[in-house]
Amino acid sequence: MNPSPSTLRGLGLGFSVGERTIFQSLDLTVTTGTSLAIAGPSGSGKTTLLHMLCGVTSPQHGEVRWNEVRIEEIADFASLVGLVLQGYGLIPYLTVEENIRLPLIARAVPASISDDAVGAMLERLHLSSVAQSLTEELSGGQKQRVAVARALVANPPIICADEPTAELDPDNRAIVVDLLMDRVDQGALLLLAAHDPEIIAACSQVLQIGDELTKP
Repeated sequence: MNPSPSTLRGLGLGFSVGERTIFQSLDLTVTTGTSLAIAGPSGSGKTTLLHMLCGVTSPQHGEVRWNEVRIEEIADFASLVGLVLQGYGLIPYLTVEENIRLPLIARAVPASISDDAVGAMLERLHLSSVAQSLTEELSGGQKQRVAVARALVANPPIICADEPTAELDPDNRAIVVDLLMDRVDQGALLLLAAHDPEIIAACSQVLQIGDELTKP
């Protein structure tokens, strides 16, 4: 029997800059096995909302709950989340392989298992040829794929991705979109902030900042 889906809820979320309200009284619910794209123009609050939902920053107003528990009260919540940051967040003095392996080291995954997981990510994202290169030597598109690989390598139940296809050519964009949606099909919850219409259209729900939650 399949386990019941887990649920992430944003309740009454709000964020302001000075006297300007970016968004307010925002409620949303997303379950594992589904995907939500947060869309809107630059400055609309996409990244801010994404960071609230995945625990990077605390809401100015409202709260976020995972299975009805406030995420601040979950000691290991960060271990449930795979993050793709807009600026990559890679460690420049580590190799591609070492950057991807970091989440597995943090979770004390045995080398026999982590070797296979890292190898699979390198192959799937066409990074095997640069596995031993320092990330500071890579192109923007390669760094983007390394960031995606690192976020997914430990199979987190929650994936938070900020513009995960921004630096990619069409072929690599398709590879990343397929990989992210494969993880959703396998039961992950995907949250992403994006301008890219291709990845937005692939999501099961879309939140246009300022509008209601919709189907694409």
